[in-house]
Amino acid sequence: MKKLGLALVTIVAIATIYYVTLGSAQVVEKIKTEVNNELGLLQKSGFKVEEREASEKKDSFVLTFDDPQKITNYLVAEGESISVEDITLLKGMKLKMDMEYLPTTTDSISIDIYPISLPTNITKDLGIDENSKSLQAIREMIKEKAFMAHINFNKLLSGFDGYVKDIDKTFKDTQDSHLLLKGLTFKGNMDDKTITGFNQKLETFAYELTDKVKVKLSKADTSIDSSDKKTDIDYHISSIDLKINDEKKSFDVMINNITGESKDTKRDTLLDNKSQFKIASVNIKDAGKESILNNIEINSVTKNLDMKALEKLQNYSGDQENPDSIKEFIPILKAFTKSDMVMDISKISVESITSEGKTFEGLNISALLKLNKDFKWDGVEANPMMLLQLPNVKANIELSNEIFSMIAQTPQAMMLMMMAQPVDKNGKKVYDIEFNQGSLKLNGKPLM
Repeated sequence: MKKLGLALVTIVAIATIYYVTLGSAQVVEKIKTEVNNELGLLQKSGFKVEEREASEKKDSFVLTFDDPQKITNYLVAEGESISVEDITLLKGMKLKMDMEYLPTTTDSISIDIYPISLPTNITKDLGIDENSKSLQAIREMIKEKAFMAHINFNKLLSGFDGYVKDIDKTFKDTQDSHLLLKGLTFKGNMDDKTITGFNQKLETFAYELTDKVKVKLSKADTSIDSSDKKTDIDYHISSIDLKINDEKKSFDVMINNITGESKDTKRDTLLDNKSQFKIASVNIKDAGKESILNNIEINSVTKNLDMKALEKLQNYSGDQENPDSIKEFIPILKAFTKSDMVMDISKISVESITSEGKTFEGLNISALLKLNKDFKWDGVEANPMMLLQLPNVKANIELSNEIFSMIAQTPQAMMLMMMAQPVDKNGKKVYDIEFNQGSLKLNGKPLM
């Protein structure tokens, strides 16, 4: 038994020495080969690699956003939902990447990513004064590597973890502002370079502009599980607080306990989605008055959504002055119609409302959208108003008597209430709305 034990120790020792010396070198070379392959792909896809410095266990380079169109095509092909306009805003920005191979006994590679210069046209695109103190402060933070993300990949390349460096910065300008980013961490799982699971936690994000505007988001947690056919997203935010104060008014909104989930299922080029969204309460303080909306819930189901058409819709500019705009839009609508897309918002509800110390019932809304598959497309380009005959919408609105009375007192709603009277059902004011082939009905009666 002693000989067997000694043999096992020897084998382990030899294996350890092999990994630390020859084995370690081979692992590093394999990682370097993969890095070179990825950098080659990025350079073919509109990025540019500059200032590369490599050593035995370290590598660094600068990545610039050179060709927005190529970059957009690459990211869209990788499954990202992004437009060329978004990438154009980043043109000229430079990202520095510092990598270390086998930094720990469990990690194969670690990467620090941080910008070393802003996009070329940031002042023009965002309307920022080139000489503003805030812009100068941001540039100073860039020099200090304040905007940095750190990522570790394990040796099996089956997972990763990391964090974004905390930021706590006051900007001195015509109006002082303060930015706080604290406790942003993330981790995930991978399968053959594809992220299959992702979790992100954020302790605090806050922005304050003197005493006029304050925004604070506390304790956000997001989880994503994905495969070729399914993507499930769950999220929770403890609170979002928005305060606006000026000489004329004081406004404060506190949103508490936000939870949601979204489930995507892919079928060839079609997508089904099921979403649920809940808010425990929304506290609103306006001009000394306080109102509370309790238990807000939104549930929806979308079926047969054409993903290629959706991508085109996201990139559609919708410029009314462009004569070709309607020509670009019609094929998108045709694709949605052909796929038999259905959008069912089964529930938008507020359980109760508290106002001026009194609590009363809230509201319930549901809506269903379908597209008329028998719609005749001839002549639509010349007469876009024909598209009013494409959608079939059914909606139901139930309001408590108290909410109805509150709405009816507003000048904007008085005329509408006179034209569109609700019916009374179970002690509530109810509107049944149907819009089909250009015809609008309210509670069964034609309006147009």
